[in-house]
Amino acid sequence: MKGIIIYKSKYGATRQYAKWLQESTGFDIFEVGKEPENLFGYDTIILGCSIVAGSLTLKNWINTNWRSIQDKTIALMVTSAAGDMQTCEKAVTGSLFADTLDKIHPFALPGRYIVEKLDFFDGLLVKIGSKLIKDPVVKKGMVTSVDNVQREHLHEIEKFITMSKI
Repeated sequence: MKGIIIYKSKYGATRQYAKWLQESTGFDIFEVGKEPENLFGYDTIILGCSIVAGSLTLKNWINTNWRSIQDKTIALMVTSAAGDMQTCEKAVTGSLFADTLDKIHPFALPGRYIVEKLDFFDGLLVKIGSKLIKDPVVKKGMVTSVDNVQREHLHEIEKFITMSKI
């Protein structure tokens, strides 16, 4: 089986998971926009992205490239500060066409949210959003950094890849 990891990462959490997964699988690895034009030679495709404003950052790439990848084994690593399957599934179902949902296997991975490292636009959105939130717990969560990126979070997706080889 030949595999490829294609990822999009803004603040580094998805990139880190993709690199760890490449080490454990030996799959080729590419950032979005640098991947080969022809994915014909790959049996397994691992896509990695985060959630921004409730949507997958790879949604356009997946929907645009669906015809060329639809017959492959596809896993989707979704990183978010929430890191839970409910948030992941909501973003997946809200971002992708219905015919893709049965063929993509999503995996929620805890991400990283470092307030001090947000770019100007993201930082501004957090500041404005936190001013509008009434719930003090939610408000505090918006302005508090969290880093839950750990290699052991890849166990489920690695198990899936191993089972796909059989």
